[in-house]
Amino acid sequence: LGGEWADSLRKLSDDLNRVLAESHKYPFVSALEPFRAQISAMLGKPAVWYITEPVKDEDALLNAKEDILDKIRSFMGGAQREIYDDVREFLQGQEANIGYVDAAAGEKLRTALADPECYRGAAIQALKSELYTLKDKVELAILNERKAVIAAVDECAQKVSQTAEFAALTPDQQDQIRRSVAIHKDGLDAVTMIPILRDRANGARTGLMQQLLGEIAKMTPPPSPPPGPSSGDGAPPAAPTPPAYINASEIKVPYPRPYLAEEADVDQYVNELRKTLMSEIAAGKKVIV
Repeated sequence: LGGEWADSLRKLSDDLNRVLAESHKYPFVSALEPFRAQISAMLGKPAVWYITEPVKDEDALLNAKEDILDKIRSFMGGAQREIYDDVREFLQGQEANIGYVDAAAGEKLRTALADPECYRGAAIQALKSELYTLKDKVELAILNERKAVIAAVDECAQKVSQTAEFAALTPDQQDQIRRSVAIHKDGLDAVTMIPILRDRANGARTGLMQQLLGEIAKMTPPPSPPPGPSSGDGAPPAAPTPPAYINASEIKVPYPRPYLAEEADVDQYVNELRKTLMSEIAAGKKVIV
């Protein structure tokens, strides 16, 4: 009987070691540490020791087995572990998105996983519906962000197609510009991070128009120099410089106040804005609005 005790304790010790080896994935299993220490102290004893000594700690051993070990075994061998794994993997994979969608729901899931007694009761089972709800929110948000990128690119392409500069291109050159536009939509289905999608949409709104108009300017033959007398050194007059493009959002209006509060403020700001825009245009720039 003592030998059977010794064999059973070795197997139990190995089982505890296997479970505790996964504490990096399941922090709550650290609740078994005191029980493992207790079992480890009982290993390697003479056979007769197991007949007389363990009974002295009978209540503590049974309580540890029934209240902790059995419940953790049940958790690890059932559906609750699958739910726990799904929640953990979702939180890790969607960490960059959850804050944009529902930070409170994400924090609730993290708190549940971090609970050292989450293996007891049905706390994890109750997370299943909350996980699916948050998953749906994130997937819908990602889809909407992709649509926002496409809408920003399409809006820019439409504005460019209505310019006189685009109309003056050859059909092949126009196709080249359309291909440049299409590049900004490539690979969107593979992008799952909301901040990256928002950055692409913002880039389309602020930089794509300037880029496309710049490409068109390179394709357009330089304008002929205006007729007129040559310069004093006999050289012909220089050809006009192709226009540069600047976004209206990049233009700083010199206005002394931090906000507009009345009609006079609006009039003064609009006047300063007009002077600033005319200054940019006089410098040979075209302002993108």
